[in-house]
Amino acid sequence: SVAEASTATASTTAASLLVVVVDSDPASWCRASSPLSADVKMDEVAQGQGEQQRVEAGPVVEIATMMQQLVYFLNAFRLLSNANEVVLVRSHPRKTEVLWPAYDVGLEHSRPATPHSGKTTKKNKAKKSKEMQGNHGNSTSNSSNPTASSSPPSSLDSVVLDLMRSISVEVREIIKAHNKMDDKDDDDEGDDGQPVSMRLAAALSLGLCASKRALRERTSVKPRLFVVSASPDVTTEYMRLMNCVFSAQKLGIPLDSLVLTDKDSLWLQQASDLTGGVYHRLSRGEAQSGLLQALLTVFLPDAESRKLLQMPEQPSVDFRAACFCHGRSISTGVVCPACLSVFCPSVAKRGQCLTCGSRFLASVS
Repeated sequence: SVAEASTATASTTAASLLVVVVDSDPASWCRASSPLSADVKMDEVAQGQGEQQRVEAGPVVEIATMMQQLVYFLNAFRLLSNANEVVLVRSHPRKTEVLWPAYDVGLEHSRPATPHSGKTTKKNKAKKSKEMQGNHGNSTSNSSNPTASSSPPSSLDSVVLDLMRSISVEVREIIKAHNKMDDKDDDDEGDDGQPVSMRLAAALSLGLCASKRALRERTSVKPRLFVVSASPDVTTEYMRLMNCVFSAQKLGIPLDSLVLTDKDSLWLQQASDLTGGVYHRLSRGEAQSGLLQALLTVFLPDAESRKLLQMPEQPSVDFRAACFCHGRSISTGVVCPACLSVFCPSVAKRGQCLTCGSRFLASVS
């Protein structure tokens, strides 16, 4: 029968685990909005303690379009095999978390109820009634927050759409604050005045943990990482990101990268090349009609299927180190012995590391 044939095919086909890391930095996504594309101060990214400022272009698509196409892509991946699984990780400047599956969102919702011996007393019934009323009140009060919920998400589609609404709310708040105060920019800066970026290394660490757990449970599973980035490279993330890349390389986990900015990401180029993944930057010309096509033709096939397909030509990767002061690739520089930060010789002449504050023992000529 058809059911038996599909079951036999699913059993013989190796299961795939797709770990999707979504950039949910509202300061980056608001650059895709026309009111802020021209003169918003959040486009001015300060690097190296004010040494130099460079303007970064915003995403080529808006958050609503990206999330809708991502839903189609994830559903297509799960339709390839019943054994395929998806892990969705949210990378945010303030918090990095696993949004799907549900047991990683809230363990208390997935735990089975422990059986109680004996009869339920009136006191316990009253206590349970109060807890239910309290939970109902909390869910009502948190209805304005799309990510706040007293129950686990019902489907992956709803999780992605809730994430889209959450980012949209933060983007509107940033736009409103920008319209009120043109001289202040507190939404994309930390307490120390430095620009806050998405925590890509932390999100990749969660993805690697999920992949390692899946490999421990089923050795036949084939995990891979997929990063959707809408933010520019941040030099302070380089060392942590490379540690995650080397871990993925050791585990044999490819890292695919979809970059939605006008400028290539040197970090993700290196990460995809070292792990055997695919790097693709979406241009503005194909942003409106070619996003879903890129997702289905470039990132949907697994590593084995890609050998039989004509994949996009990968750009040449510059493996030179990038300085932490300007973000430029350099051939000669100075490395801090404490935190391993790389600086241009001109900046290193100050005799002090701009990252950790350690002083260089020898003078730099």
